[in-house]
Amino acid sequence: MDFLGEQPVCEQPRRRRKLKLRSLEVSTVVHTVAFLWFLRVWLWHLTPAASVLPGAQGWGWFVRFLTFYSYTLQTFTLGLAAADDWSKLLTGRPASRFTRLADDLSSAVFALAHVVTIMFYTIQTATKKVVEGDVERPYWLNSSVHLYNTFAAWGDLLTAHRSFSQRSERMSTAITLAYLCYMLLCKHMNGQYPYPFMRNLKEPHGFLGTAASGLLLFAGAFRVGKAINRRVRAVSLSIAGDSGTITICAAKAEVVAPQRALHGHAFAVVHRAPRRSASSSVPVKEE
Repeated sequence: MDFLGEQPVCEQPRRRRKLKLRSLEVSTVVHTVAFLWFLRVWLWHLTPAASVLPGAQGWGWFVRFLTFYSYTLQTFTLGLAAADDWSKLLTGRPASRFTRLADDLSSAVFALAHVVTIMFYTIQTATKKVVEGDVERPYWLNSSVHLYNTFAAWGDLLTAHRSFSQRSERMSTAITLAYLCYMLLCKHMNGQYPYPFMRNLKEPHGFLGTAASGLLLFAGAFRVGKAINRRVRAVSLSIAGDSGTITICAAKAEVVAPQRALHGHAFAVVHRAPRRSASSSVPVKEE
């Protein structure tokens, strides 16, 4: 019985674990870690070590500066997003009481974080000086409030589903107006604006021009963020790996076609031909 002899054993390929980046588990980790770090940095500003910084002097505290104003808002948003993720993860429900507000705030903060980062490094590069003075501060502080804020915004965009709805756009405008009003109040209490360039402008034209420019800037930044989100949602990102290798895959996400959602790298829309009447049908000859 030769056919019963030893047969070569085929080694089974290793199973590769695949993890979607835009999933509840991943977004929970991203939001939780980011919130804990942001909260730690925010609470540091309450310590005696932060009291020597220029932002701690005068009425309005650090919040009178756009950097810390946006950082405070982003810290709250990350905490809300983390609470939303944990609530959905523990209850198994697709949405929680925090879902809508977390989506609106995250969409609004995405543009705000980028504007802060771009403006800070642009001014610092152009003037060759430290924007907030030469006061000694922790090495991690500058990158946390001016760079990690953008990283956190992108982490949220890549791992969570954001709508960038009209409601969030109105919220973005309200956030900008609230800061302008707060800055005007700080000027009334301190006798001068937080930013030196505004102190040399004629009133009220200087403030009105700055306010109009700020509203246009943030409105445009929100539209850019909305376009980026549309492109990101069109791509499904996943990580597949085993003990030896890790592969990052990018493919077109689900696209809703008429009456059907398709998934894959190529898409086609098939149009059904109009039904012919019985009188116009052509008889088929049987062989």
